[in-house]
Amino acid sequence: MDRRSNGVAALLGAGLLLLGQTAADARPAQCFATDDGHFACDFRTTDSAGSFTIVGPEATYIVLVDSPGRAFGFVNLGNRNIPLAGPFVRERADPACWANAETGTRICAWGGRPRCHRQSMAVIRSGDTQQVFSARKCQPDRSS
Repeated sequence: MDRRSNGVAALLGAGLLLLGQTAADARPAQCFATDDGHFACDFRTTDSAGSFTIVGPEATYIVLVDSPGRAFGFVNLGNRNIPLAGPFVRERADPACWANAETGTRICAWGGRPRCHRQSMAVIRSGDTQQVFSARKCQPDRSS
């Protein structure tokens, strides 16, 4: 088999794998895509390399891992998969995110419930009195 045949076979295999996924395999998650911002989504892994699909209210994003830390992205807006430009690299600061340095595009998926903590927002001093105002800040749980 030549290289082109191997590539076609790999793409067909990935397509069949995606077709074999069911809604029961999806997990609720919090997601982010540069074009859509933050949104609730369904997250599905699609292979042992770490490839995944996230289904949101406006679009479906597909990240196909090509080699460790490197992937290619696609978006589906309803009737076909559209390739996103260039390669995506897994972010070291936030491994739930994949970014394309050429286009500034990011795709992220965090599993689980949001984690919340108190964050100091402002300190106001008046003479000997000090008031601290704080608020709850929630982040997606990145443990899963």
